[in-house]
Amino acid sequence: MATEIDVSGCGKRSHSCAAWSLDCFERRIQPLLRAESRSLLGEVPSSTWLTTCEPGNSAAVRHRLFPGSLLILWAEALGGTGASEGIEPVAAALECLHNASLVHDDILDSHQERRRQPTLYSSGAPFALLGGDGLMAVAFRLLGLLSDPRLTGCLARIGYAAENVVAGQWLDEPATWAAVAEGEREAHWLRVCRGKLALGNAWGPLGAFWTGNEELEADIAEILEQFSVVSQIINDFGDTFGWAGYHELVRDSRPQQHEAHQKPTLPAIWAACANDAEPELSLAPARTEIARRRAAALEALAKFDLEPSRRQLLLDFFTTPELPEQWDSPS
Repeated sequence: MATEIDVSGCGKRSHSCAAWSLDCFERRIQPLLRAESRSLLGEVPSSTWLTTCEPGNSAAVRHRLFPGSLLILWAEALGGTGASEGIEPVAAALECLHNASLVHDDILDSHQERRRQPTLYSSGAPFALLGGDGLMAVAFRLLGLLSDPRLTGCLARIGYAAENVVAGQWLDEPATWAAVAEGEREAHWLRVCRGKLALGNAWGPLGAFWTGNEELEADIAEILEQFSVVSQIINDFGDTFGWAGYHELVRDSRPQQHEAHQKPTLPAIWAACANDAEPELSLAPARTEIARRRAAALEALAKFDLEPSRRQLLLDFFTTPELPEQWDSPS
């Protein structure tokens, strides 16, 4: 495990990429988002949708990884700790677009809660749809703050990632799943992951672009695309056994198999391939798959020349996510 890392440049220390990510969000991104809070038409508060970007109170929620912070992390890993200067509007816009995709996902999947907080959807689909649109509008405004020749390149890369999210959501709709043959469902599940997680993965290649390392974009994108499937494995098994989170798992407030009742999840796909075996039997291959993807990510990461403290944070990012040994008593 990594040695202690200075997470903020002002004396705070942690072993955790998640702690660094939260600290970076609160210092460098959150102020921009809060500055965007205003009353529109003298009556509608934009804070209604901007609060979906707030860290929240529970430990598991606060230890989620913020795409904007991870953008800063990759930029500093590749270019040194001063390489992220001026990147905050891009990071804040990435947070808004990521959360907009989650708000719209809540509509598609009828989520009443996310991050142990009521969703915008819990107030009605129209409010959630408009709130997601509001987050996208804030992202445009934030990018407009950037007076930098790299703006057009950032827009092109973020736009491409956002399109892939839409495609992934489209492929994940129950009506689309209904047309997928049973033997093709795992491959389709992987395509869904590739699309739905695209905005969450944009931070790596975007950091390479920002630091003038365009030749590394494809390699970094491949690492993150392959490894990010781990988050969906944990999500799908968490849905089956009633847990939520990524770097820190907690009891989920949603009913067990909430997602599985609407469309296939990985445990259900594997169980069907094993002649209706119990989902618990899929835990061992799930752990094996996570270990395989982690090893591949670490091997690829070793090929990059990275700033040492940021390398340690990235190592923690790739090594921390795990399925618990027992779902009734997670570590």
